[in-house]
Amino acid sequence: MIESGAPGFVSLAWYGVAAPAGLPQDLLNRYADDIGRILKLPDVRERIAGLGAEPRPMTPAQTSAFIQDEITRYAQVIKESGARLDK
Repeated sequence: MIESGAPGFVSLAWYGVAAPAGLPQDLLNRYADDIGRILKLPDVRERIAGLGAEPRPMTPAQTSAFIQDEITRYAQVIKESGARLDK
C-alpha cells in the first residue's frame, strides 16, 4: 500500500467474540478471562499460528478501544477516498 501512495496504511484482519449489550460486567470479564486462557493453550496457539494468525487476547476495555480506533481509521479512509454506498 505504501508503494501505491498510502504511507502509513495499516490494515488488520481480526476476529473477536461479541456479547449481548447489557451483559453484566463481571460476566463479561469472566468470558474474556476464559477466552484469554484458552488462547494461551499450546495446541490452540499452534493451530492459530498454522492458520497464519497470532492470538492477541484483550480485556473488554481494550477490545472496545481497538474497535473504536478501527471505526475512526476507516471513517477517515472512506471520507478521504470519497467512497459511497450505492443502493
